[in-house]
Amino acid sequence: MVKNEHSYKQKAFLGGYRHQLTGTEYHHAAVQTLPRKKPDRGITVFSRDSQTVRLKSHNQQCRVNTSTQMAGIGCYVSCMKDKLVTPGKYITADEWHDRKLRAVIFLQSLARRWLAQKAVDQLRNEQSRQLAWLEMQERRRESEKEDQQRDLYQRRMNPKRREDFNLLYKALEMWRLEEERLINSSQQGAKRKEALRLLLEKETQLIRAIGRRQIVTQTNNYEKMIRDFLNKSASPYQWFTTNNHLIEMDTLHTITARKLQDLYNNISLSTVSKKQRLHLLMTLKETIEENECPLTLDILELIDREVDLMTRKIKAQSLEGLRNRICTLFLQYIKTAAFNPIVRKMLKVSKTSLDLRFDIKNQNVFERAQVVQAATYSRTSFNMEGQKKRLLRRFAVLWTPPWQAIREACPQLSTSVLRDVGTNRVPGGQTIWSGFSPWACWTLVSMSHVRFPTKQVDGRMGESVENLSEVYFLERASGLILRLPGR
Repeated sequence: MVKNEHSYKQKAFLGGYRHQLTGTEYHHAAVQTLPRKKPDRGITVFSRDSQTVRLKSHNQQCRVNTSTQMAGIGCYVSCMKDKLVTPGKYITADEWHDRKLRAVIFLQSLARRWLAQKAVDQLRNEQSRQLAWLEMQERRRESEKEDQQRDLYQRRMNPKRREDFNLLYKALEMWRLEEERLINSSQQGAKRKEALRLLLEKETQLIRAIGRRQIVTQTNNYEKMIRDFLNKSASPYQWFTTNNHLIEMDTLHTITARKLQDLYNNISLSTVSKKQRLHLLMTLKETIEENECPLTLDILELIDREVDLMTRKIKAQSLEGLRNRICTLFLQYIKTAAFNPIVRKMLKVSKTSLDLRFDIKNQNVFERAQVVQAATYSRTSFNMEGQKKRLLRRFAVLWTPPWQAIREACPQLSTSVLRDVGTNRVPGGQTIWSGFSPWACWTLVSMSHVRFPTKQVDGRMGESVENLSEVYFLERASGLILRLPGR
């Protein structure tokens, strides 16, 4: 058994240090082992007489002097201010503590009542806020529903977008189906046919009305788009300073765009006199003569034609189409970055995946095959759908398996020829015409002569092949047929 011996004296403070970052204080610990007691030798070691004593006297006077004086012989004490004190009921300690306990309970009851009232008030406030929120949400839903109905009504009465006209056509179709159902269920025979005919006429009239409205809307949207484009191109650069002041700056490009905008707005006006119209045409002619190109030449030709017709006193209504053509070409002139540099930041240039496919220089058309480089083909514009289709037909073999292309182009080939295709190779991708000059795979050469326009082969124009069996026989004799190198 280990017995703990507690020290009979307090350990001395040995100092310590404080951490500069955390502020934690660390103290030096004293040795926990109790010192060994020395045996009593019977000699008085500590004595009062051996201690140094310093004596000091100090007088102190209180602010209020108090003393007690009893009456006696030769001493009179007045009793005018004496009071008679009657002792009250004696209160024991238990009674005193019981009184304090009742007082504490009373105070606690008041505090609990106050807390309960506060909690109830908070619940009432939360309930009122919840009811107010629910009412607000209900009003918001009703308002949104009314706005949607109002917006739907406006979209039907004043359509401005394609979705609005689709909504009209959908509503018209639903109305037609409902009317047709009613006619089929209520009438028969000749009356039914007559009712269906009248329904068709009414539907036709409604479709015509919607179409006329759509044309007017498209015209207005086009004019609005042009105005927004011109305003955006002619607007100066703007920014705010640190003092929240707006600063506008015009550059040479914005000034040029603003001049072109003013000129376009003046040219587009129809309510001008003949003299003013001639002046505007001369101004336009001087503006575009600085840049000579096919577009400006067309505009100048149209301007001269209008001036000639105006000198012949042709009516303005007859010149409306010519003036629209001038405005259209001049708008195209404004959208050209070479003449109006600021539109370079506004116009978006879109490049389709088909353009990107052929916009690569010095890249093989077929992988792992020696073929004609893409740079040798003439670059064709892709701005028209017909040119896209012709180009796709021309290079259709590039996106189809070579053997499938042979089957589609040459259905008269025998099964043995097609079977030899998968077992033989063309060394180095050479042509079947000369057998030594690398040009393209046999498939591409054959397809270009059978199905597609004739291309140059081995430095000369390829001849049209009427009988493919002769070509096949020459190549099959040497055992080289239709296999891409590396496949």
